[in-house]
Amino acid sequence: MLNKTLDLIKKNGLILKKKYGQNFLIDDNIMQKIISALELDKNDLILEIGPGLGILTENFLIARKVILIEIDETAAIFLKNKFDKNKNVQVINSDVLKIDLEKIFEGEKNIKIVSNLPYYISTAVITKCLEIKKNIDLKFMVFMMQKEVAERILSAPNKKSYGSLSVFAQYKSDILFIEKNVSPNCFLPKPKVTSSIIKFIPKNNFEIDDAEQKFLFSLVKKSFSKRRKTLINCLDNFCGLSKNKIANVLAQNNLDLNIRAESMTINDFTNLSLGIKKILDSEKIAS
Repeated sequence: MLNKTLDLIKKNGLILKKKYGQNFLIDDNIMQKIISALELDKNDLILEIGPGLGILTENFLIARKVILIEIDETAAIFLKNKFDKNKNVQVINSDVLKIDLEKIFEGEKNIKIVSNLPYYISTAVITKCLEIKKNIDLKFMVFMMQKEVAERILSAPNKKSYGSLSVFAQYKSDILFIEKNVSPNCFLPKPKVTSSIIKFIPKNNFEIDDAEQKFLFSLVKKSFSKRRKTLINCLDNFCGLSKNKIANVLAQNNLDLNIRAESMTINDFTNLSLGIKKILDSEKIAS
């Protein structure tokens, strides 16, 4: 696949742009693992973010519809020409972070998202995709990313890598490692880091509504804002609440008053969030 990639770049006068984090996958074995994880079906809508030369895309043509989002204008033109005869392929030359994905997916079924994510936007793209509303028929996402980011996402309480991204991703989806160690040698040009492939399967049955989830994640983000401090100190004056009121909610949920965010489970955060929101709602009614 290396020769094919080099040949396409040379014949089409393509220039790899560092600002877009373009590292093309050139390993057949890793590519097959991504394809297998996607569980391709003729009824699928495949959204590929950053398809580059469209080599991985060639395997998606059995799908009902394939949407390619490519920020590089030169690459987007190349892709339009390459898949010109494939009526099921749509190329969008844009930044995925500026696109309304829910509008694209409206009324669609069997949606699957795949990407060899540029490292500089991996967290933002993952967050955006996990925030897609549950009424959208998103089956799962298969993403390649920097191994460090994957480890943060799958981290557990009391581990150094555990943080707000861990809580958010694990609350929103079931997550599986497809490949933990993808060598830099699998890419052209070679990145300076090892990559991982993980699969996100969105959850649809939540005990709290969208507004409560938004409040939960704002609390989680605030809780991890100063990792060396106790949770009470991090949340001091959160939504105008005093340390005493935060301490009362912790006590009600049998949580140590000196606990730090890194020791909190997702269930702990959820209970704390609901308790704090209950106080805020009661004070709002009283006023």
